[in-house]
Amino acid sequence: MDIEVDQSIKVENTRRPTVLALSDEVTYALLIPARVKRRALAYLREQGKPAKIATLRVFAAGLFLLLRDFVGSVEQVTIDVEYAGHEADIRSMLLALFRKAGQEIESETITFARIGKRSRAHHLALSVGRGKRPPDQRIKADELLTPLK
Repeated sequence: MDIEVDQSIKVENTRRPTVLALSDEVTYALLIPARVKRRALAYLREQGKPAKIATLRVFAAGLFLLLRDFVGSVEQVTIDVEYAGHEADIRSMLLALFRKAGQEIESETITFARIGKRSRAHHLALSVGRGKRPPDQRIKADELLTPLK
């Protein structure tokens, strides 16, 4: 199975929730409330992480939570380019989270590309972000903080 992943509202926008969505043979969307993002970013800043690294780590943790139940059946994951120039960092963080969880995934499985507005993942993320469809999962603070520790 090949899947695409898109984000609606960037992690660093702490006034609105972030939606991460995947689609292909399956569709799945998770919502990270603004207060949960603020708490996670504050935690990482307290640990001495620069703002950009903290943002990338929260994004990677969100991707991990989105993909963890699907990674075993995935041949290719294409993530929309959200943080240009930081794809290698995000891939590395994501692979480390999977390793820590005991799930091995090849580096080549994760790619980054502009997936475009016609993608089902894009439409799903927008639909959930606009409140037209409920998320499949609403992330709580402890769920997001656990992979960040």
